[in-house]
Amino acid sequence: MGKILNSVLVVSCSLFVAGAGFSSCTPGDRPTEQQISDHRKDVETWYNDRVDDLKSHDGWLNLAGLFWLNEGMNSFGSDEGNDVVFPAGKIAGKAGYFMVKGNKVTLIPSKDADITVYGQPIDKDLIVFHPDSVKAVKQLQGSVTRHGSLEWFIIRRDDKMGIRLRDLESEAVRNFAGIERYPVDYSWKIKAVFEPATPAATINITNVLGQTTAQELTGIYVFQLDGKEHRLSATGNGKKLLLSSPMPPTGRKRILQASSFTSTGPILQV
Repeated sequence: MGKILNSVLVVSCSLFVAGAGFSSCTPGDRPTEQQISDHRKDVETWYNDRVDDLKSHDGWLNLAGLFWLNEGMNSFGSDEGNDVVFPAGKIAGKAGYFMVKGNKVTLIPSKDADITVYGQPIDKDLIVFHPDSVKAVKQLQGSVTRHGSLEWFIIRRDDKMGIRLRDLESEAVRNFAGIERYPVDYSWKIKAVFEPATPAATINITNVLGQTTAQELTGIYVFQLDGKEHRLSATGNGKKLLLSSPMPPTGRKRILQASSFTSTGPILQV
């Protein structure tokens, strides 16, 4: 499997996994006050960065909907009778249509819908997603479309086309009070062994739609917890971990579930 690196997997006791980092220590070592303080600062920095990310323009908190489109015409607007229902009071009741034809999506705005694409007002039919268009490739998702505080773009998942909608004035962002979590606990700084994956290794990941895709496997973190071995698969650039074996329910709180993700810091050889 390649060179094995010793590292320390840091998992904070949180309802969300409060980050992971890597440094050197030995199981059973009694940490100094400075080590405990430094660890707490590291976790707090991770937590604050996580909150900032959630509240950012591209964060999760302002997401207002994900709508899968059908082949043909899909009406949209704030009226409940539309195929795609946007938030009430945020856009016209009948704002227009999304016409899906294969892998192409055309926006057909209603008169006076006041919709912009890349900041330019549109008053006629416009292709907002095409797999061969330069903009679609550059943006990865397709054209960014806006009305008022609403912003949306087309996403593609295999053979499915959908609309990801954001509300940039979302109450969820304004009222966000932080993430409920447990106190930082140094005992969750766990020694692990990183086993690099072989070149071109992949791991199959299934999304909520039941679609399975192969993602690059960077390696496996192997560690012991409560006398049982656990393995965390690292995908992509090694900064995202996929839990491939659920935590034991005994002894400690189960804070991770199978197929959960967390972001990590860089991998350091020790």
